[in-house]
Amino acid sequence: ALLDEDGVVRPNRRYLAQAGLRADGERGMSPAYHAGPEKDDPEKAILHGVEPGRYILEVPLMQRFYVESMQSGMTDLLREDLVVAPGTAVPTVEVRIRDDAATLNGTVKLDPDVKAAAVIAIPEETPRRARNAIILDGQFQFPPLAPGRYELFAVDHLDDFAYSEQDVIGKYLAHAKEVTLRPNERTTVELEFVKVVREGQQ
Repeated sequence: ALLDEDGVVRPNRRYLAQAGLRADGERGMSPAYHAGPEKDDPEKAILHGVEPGRYILEVPLMQRFYVESMQSGMTDLLREDLVVAPGTAVPTVEVRIRDDAATLNGTVKLDPDVKAAAVIAIPEETPRRARNAIILDGQFQFPPLAPGRYELFAVDHLDDFAYSEQDVIGKYLAHAKEVTLRPNERTTVELEFVKVVREGQQ
């Protein structure tokens, strides 16, 4: 359902359903399974031939849309994996979408020797749904984000930075900036740059 800023469902507003399943632990990889809208029901997408395992469900969105909730039976998929067990039916996933997203951009003062860098935005309520944006010429801009409180980090690489794991993030909290994003508002921030220490480095 598409909701207005007061949480009221807007009638006759439809969104073409799309869904992707990415195996948990394969951060940055393309979804293993993808489905687009069904011909007879464009608000439904069906993923076929899914092997047993633990997955993160991703719903690609455009413009100012974001996922407000994503539920499969009693499982909150914004916070937990979708578990596909052998011989067991997976409850239908219901996704609620809003279109009052927040906009976040800003600047980072990079060290002269840094060739590539990115900003990570970790939502306080759903850290596994962290997003990242590439820093170009000291500037960054995120795609539309769900309103809420975020921890922001500017780091020199993302490949093995487990940004959703609290024991890893704890090392960098002193360098984080906390921001609260409000519906339909643009927020601009200036961030401190952090070099991520890889395993085996001091």
